[in-house]
Amino acid sequence: LRNTYRQELGIGSDQLVLLYSGSMNKKQGLDLLVDVIHQLADLPQLVWLLAGEGPTKGELVAATAGLPQVRHLPLQPSARLNDWLNAADIHLLPQKAEAADLVLPSKLLGILASGRPLVASSPADSELASFAEQAGACVPPGDATAFAKALRALISDPQRRADAGRRARLLAEDHSAKTPCLAALSSSCRHSWLIALKFVNSPWCNDLGSTHSSCSDWV
Repeated sequence: LRNTYRQELGIGSDQLVLLYSGSMNKKQGLDLLVDVIHQLADLPQLVWLLAGEGPTKGELVAATAGLPQVRHLPLQPSARLNDWLNAADIHLLPQKAEAADLVLPSKLLGILASGRPLVASSPADSELASFAEQAGACVPPGDATAFAKALRALISDPQRRADAGRRARLLAEDHSAKTPCLAALSSSCRHSWLIALKFVNSPWCNDLGSTHSSCSDWV
């Protein structure tokens, strides 16, 4: 079955979706994505879906104005989280260096559970890097050239994407089973991780409830 988001947005099976979904604040370093988009402009099959809200969204929209491969979307409903994250071929998770000492991004588990690879930016010794290096790639914060190179390697190699996606899914299953790790998270972050467990093809946690209204406003 075709993904419902890809159908609604008119995205063909021969196109690759690079998805950013989340808060749009300074710590995400979304200006890096603007440079990356320009560096990969020679690849016409790419579709960049950038969804979320926050103080830097206006800057991102302005910086990518006129680029036909870029689509900006609002927050997406949590009831469609599974389809939303599965619309991606590659997930994008940029962060600035100063965000590395904070808790893991609460959207990470959903990204991993989608079984799609990701490219992140984080210091090599960070906890995020330990996940991203197994599930795709991790590059130094602020290095748009390295980010674009990592994406190009995945884009050009379907088998590499598939292998990374399988590792991502296994990481999600492994770490969701270790429930004590949730206790270390803040209540809001823990809530978002539980939402991901419920909605992203997560048979190990189907009985979790949620009153959360959107899935793109994770940190």
